Amino acid sequence: MRRTTAQVGALLLATMLAAAAAAATRTDGWATIAGWPDFTTGMWAENYDPKSMPKPVLTAQAQLQLQQKPKAAEGNGARCKPLGMPGMMMPGYPMAFFFTKGALFIMSDMDDLLIRHVFLGRQDHGDPDPAWNGHSIAHWDGATLVVDTVAINPEAPLAGLPSGGHTHIVEHIRLTGPDQLEWRSVVSNPDILAQPWAFTKTYVRHRDWELQEASCVEGNRDEPDATGNAHVDLTPPK
Repeated sequence: MRRTTAQVGALLLATMLAAAAAAATRTDGWATIAGWPDFTTGMWAENYDPKSMPKPVLTAQAQLQLQQKPKAAEGNGARCKPLGMPGMMMPGYPMAFFFTKGALFIMSDMDDLLIRHVFLGRQDHGDPDPAWNGHSIAHWDGATLVVDTVAINPEAPLAGLPSGGHTHIVEHIRLTGPDQLEWRSVVSNPDILAQPWAFTKTYVRHRDWELQEASCVEGNRDEPDATGNAHVDLTPPK
């Protein structure tokens, strides 16, 4: 189809405006990253205060399920399974942040395999597969990082029960001082929570700390044997 000069000019202008708009919203350039708040120096340890942590309000059905749950039932951590979200943010182990082009990675010192991937600059989740840490997208609201997480593995625990895959988490992360970080979370799950579970955690930066190698399976004495059957190694440690 032949276009007039005016049509070609309008198309070129629209293309240029679209490119300019995209460039204005890009968050993956190194120069841009260098100007973000400094989350990445050192490691962050939770300033834990049990009195400041509100308990989740459960639905009647969830309360009944929790009452019927065997008292000796092991949690995911005891079975070397990931804690998932929001459990990954709960244990109080120090964490490190790593920004790269288009992504933030959060690594917990609890286990080197606990790596949370947060996509930066995306407008929606698309149709992600369920994952232990869910699918997270984030954007900056001033100096606050706003993270939205869905598609969490149905087995990921929430308030002591399998979440069922319907957990939605919104987090606001910001520096409140050079070495203080505030992490506000709102967790929703209509199957388990009677109302959204909102809580705030504070972290202190340790600039000279580094990630230490750790693996949950090291020292595990109840791994399946070579045939895949249940087995407990009762040999006294040397």
